[in-house]
Amino acid sequence: MIINFVESLIASFFFTNYFDLKINKYVYFIINFILISVEINIDNIFNSYSITLPLLVASTVAVTAYFTVKNKIWEIIFISYLDQLIVGISIIVSLMLQNIVSNDTRVIIGKVLYFLFIYGILFIHKSKNIRLNILYWKLLTIVVIVFYFAYTILLQFYLGMKLNQTLVYIILLSLVLSVIGIAVIVYYISELEHKQQETQFSLQKLEMEQSNYQQLNNVSKEIKIMKHDLKHDYALIENYLKEKEYSKIMKIVESRMQEVQEVTTTINSNNNIINAIINYKMMIANSKNIKINYEINVSSKEYMKDYHLNELLSNLLDNAIDNCSKNDPKIEVFIEEDVFLYLEVINKINDSVLNKNPDLRTSKLGGNHGHGIKSVKRIVNEYRGSVKFFEKDNKFHASIIIPLNHPH
Repeated sequence: MIINFVESLIASFFFTNYFDLKINKYVYFIINFILISVEINIDNIFNSYSITLPLLVASTVAVTAYFTVKNKIWEIIFISYLDQLIVGISIIVSLMLQNIVSNDTRVIIGKVLYFLFIYGILFIHKSKNIRLNILYWKLLTIVVIVFYFAYTILLQFYLGMKLNQTLVYIILLSLVLSVIGIAVIVYYISELEHKQQETQFSLQKLEMEQSNYQQLNNVSKEIKIMKHDLKHDYALIENYLKEKEYSKIMKIVESRMQEVQEVTTTINSNNNIINAIINYKMMIANSKNIKINYEINVSSKEYMKDYHLNELLSNLLDNAIDNCSKNDPKIEVFIEEDVFLYLEVINKINDSVLNKNPDLRTSKLGGNHGHGIKSVKRIVNEYRGSVKFFEKDNKFHASIIIPLNHPH
């Protein structure tokens, strides 16, 4: 019974440290420990080994995780069955040692091996920050379930027919190679995903830089025109001074100041990525007669992967532009660096968005701040931050806080 509790503790430790939890991790750990240990001990009362036990444990873990973690259902199922496949390896090892060491010793060896396997998976998962597309999780889930059922069938043959040790070695080797193969596939798929994201960002960055160059070129031309016009203004001001028409002089000055402010709206903070993204979106906003006011206080440090920052900030600005009030088309952008990276995008609205669409679901017909919201939440969760959407004084706020000490 003690060994069963140990296995339940290891499994609960694995799931608690792998999944992104919605609830307190200690509560989640206790729930899993109780459910898994009860199932294992009840099964042991009636059977020395039951083919239904791993299936029951995997299903229980998957159902529990579905309601308590943020991961997608296919990733949950994959991890649940991968855990049982690793348990299978430890069982095969312990069976191979039955004529060499005592029963208690070989069971302990099996549990230690089980712990080492899951600790290795956790280490790779955390250090490599593996994130996959849902399609890949589906394919990997099918693969791991096929291996799981193949293993359970072979194990039942062994227990029922006492197969020779050579066949046991073959089974063990197949299982180990299958788990290693799955790990390698996951790693390389994750690397391909990251490279694809980086390539897409590089292309978009090039497009943004070209747009910024065009914008700067236009600004330069407008400044040259203004410099040319200044000599006429000076002559006119000189005439107004002689006639003491000070109010007319003030109108000229105010007009020129406004023109200078409108021309020099290119953002030039210490962070080139943020500059490129916001300048690019400002051109889009200007084409729709939307004014963007900004307050940016950042350094040149890397807050997150470039393509994640691009996806995060671009989605927020796109939503603000698409859903901005037609009566008062204004957007405010605040980005502040301190212990946290604080980012907020605010746009004017005519009617409440959250009353009509509290979950901010995607709506291709009506916008409603649905576009990119899932991507925003995913990226913020990946960097252990928090995101909040709220409305105040006919303004829609998208507020994000990301800790800067997170290992990116």
